[in-house]
Amino acid sequence: MTHVYQWYSFPTTFSIHCPRCGAEAIFAEEKGPFRHPPDTPIPGRSTCVSCGHNGSHTIAWPDAAYFKVEVRGHVLWAWSAKSTDVLIRFLASKERTEKDYPGHYAFLLHLPTVFKRAKMREEAVAKLKKVLACE
Repeated sequence: MTHVYQWYSFPTTFSIHCPRCGAEAIFAEEKGPFRHPPDTPIPGRSTCVSCGHNGSHTIAWPDAAYFKVEVRGHVLWAWSAKSTDVLIRFLASKERTEKDYPGHYAFLLHLPTVFKRAKMREEAVAKLKKVLACE
């Protein structure tokens, strides 16, 4: 999922890989949240939930996403454990109505069509569940 957040701002905080240990860390932009083109440097502060590392860090989104999977050459990411859970429930549902997920409407509305295909959904859900279980 890219380019969407050129129009919609990033959330206040989101999950990345800790620069020290690789576990989940919470990232907050220095002056954000703002809109960023994909793969541009985003300065901020990260706090690791595992090792406690807390410091300034610059990331490129979505490369730094902690909750990220590749499905048949396409990258699917989520902001946090909660948005990963919402994404799993959305893809696994038969209705897939974005408005049924308050607070995640823009995120789900801009989900690339490739992930909405039946075979891709099943594989994406399995991979997302695995990433969420490793949290």
